[in-house]
Amino acid sequence: MMKDMTQGSPTRLLLIFSIPLLIGNLFQQLYNVSDTMIVGRTIGVEALAALGACGPLFFSSMGIFFGLTSGFAVITAQRFGAHDMAGVKRSIAISLTLCLASTLLYMAVAIPLIRPMLELIHVPAGQMEDAYWYIAVIYWGIGAAVFYNMISSIIRALGDSVTPLIFLAVACLLNVGLDFCFILWLGWGVPGVAAATVIAQVAAGAACLIYARRKYRLLRLRRRDWVFEPSFVWAHLRVALPMALQFAILGLGGFVQQRVLNELGANSIAAFTAGCKVDQLAIQPIFSFGVALATFAAQNYGAGFKERIRQGVRSCIAICAVVCALGCAGVLLFSGELSYLFVGEAVPEVHGKIRIFLLFNSFSYIILALIVIFRNAMQGMGHAFIATVSVGCELLARIFGAVFLAAWWGYVGVCAAGPFSWICGMIPMGIAYCWIMSRYHPMPRSRPLPEKSDG
Repeated sequence: MMKDMTQGSPTRLLLIFSIPLLIGNLFQQLYNVSDTMIVGRTIGVEALAALGACGPLFFSSMGIFFGLTSGFAVITAQRFGAHDMAGVKRSIAISLTLCLASTLLYMAVAIPLIRPMLELIHVPAGQMEDAYWYIAVIYWGIGAAVFYNMISSIIRALGDSVTPLIFLAVACLLNVGLDFCFILWLGWGVPGVAAATVIAQVAAGAACLIYARRKYRLLRLRRRDWVFEPSFVWAHLRVALPMALQFAILGLGGFVQQRVLNELGANSIAAFTAGCKVDQLAIQPIFSFGVALATFAAQNYGAGFKERIRQGVRSCIAICAVVCALGCAGVLLFSGELSYLFVGEAVPEVHGKIRIFLLFNSFSYIILALIVIFRNAMQGMGHAFIATVSVGCELLARIFGAVFLAAWWGYVGVCAAGPFSWICGMIPMGIAYCWIMSRYHPMPRSRPLPEKSDG
């Protein structure tokens, strides 16, 4: 159901909204982890290294469109918080149109550049073909990911975090089943993993749209909803483009880090890849609360409630502090057992390197949480550009860490680059949040529209 987050306890609202998001994100990560586990345990370390070697291309493409769709949904949530239902429907129409245009543009530019980009980050010859075909399948099917993310973002902007979860869970189960089918039965290898991901995303997006259109009248658009005003289109792009740019910047840092890592050999690549998968599971609560806070801040910004945004941020920090402590303890206690999920006993060097990675990251979870909280709060209020500046600081720190720390300490230096960049990104982000809130101004009301409500 739709949820108005401008009333009620901020802590309770964030918890209720975040739990379905967390479960959904865990499902998402579990089927990413299952891909890695199936590849590592059935095909081998070389195939696992191929998945890791092309990781920055995958992350940057998924991240760019996640940023775009989340940015568009900020405007939808602000209009919903202001009880401007005609504005909500116009926002949905604009978002869908911009998503289609950006997807086609991205495919036209990125697909011809796949092999040059893999060569640029020095993907080893032994992993080149698997890495190429994995990314090629993902890029040809990128519209599936954009479609699902946009529908999910719109529904969450209306305060419903349960519906996307249901269909994501179905997609996860479908993805795992297709992994076994394509890899073990059909022998498609690493490209089969990408095909399974694309098919699962198509199914999830289509099912989610069909169900949501029946459930919410706001998603049943009419001809008048597709009349675009340039100023309203720009309002979407002004928030979404900086959010997409943030992931592009982080992706650039990942390119540099991966290039250094790719020169350390298949064992280091495989260990870093497996460590990232475990790490992503541990930090999902942080990102779930971040997404919830973005929706909370957007709706309350639309309603003009400054103090509720402050309360939401404080509640998020308190919750995440507990979550980070539990996540750190869990990772440290079970890092050895977790490493064996990805790699057999025959390669002890990989297990040791996985534990090194997890040790560095787990102690830094609280720093990452503060970045996510401040960044999502400001993006919910429409200040995406300032958040992008913070990401730029994070990029410079990650490049420095990847190049110089790796030159001094090798694989350990690559592992330390991530936490170092979080520290350098968190400091300006916290300062910017305090500065913005001290000069807070309510969102200007949009001019009245003929239709005041429709569902």
